[in-house]
Amino acid sequence: MRNNENENRMVALHSDGAGALAPAAFFDGGRLALREKEAAAAMGISPATLFRIADDPDSGIPCFKLNGVKLYPVRELMDWLADQVKRDAG
Repeated sequence: MRNNENENRMVALHSDGAGALAPAAFFDGGRLALREKEAAAAMGISPATLFRIADDPDSGIPCFKLNGVKLYPVRELMDWLADQVKRDAG
């Protein structure tokens, strides 16, 4: 990755000015999985909406429980989102 691209990614890791983390902070922060509230924030939806999506077995959203905590693997979540965009556009 070129140096200026790396700097742009680092800028995206900072808060949005209102104290909330920008979505890029979740997806580019090196985390392997997000908790439900974090995943919802990264997708720009409420945790309740994400809960309803994840509760629907037909949604296919990637998530699993570990020690009672629902986690969303970042890479798979990004792939799932891309698939949703393709499906809606098609």
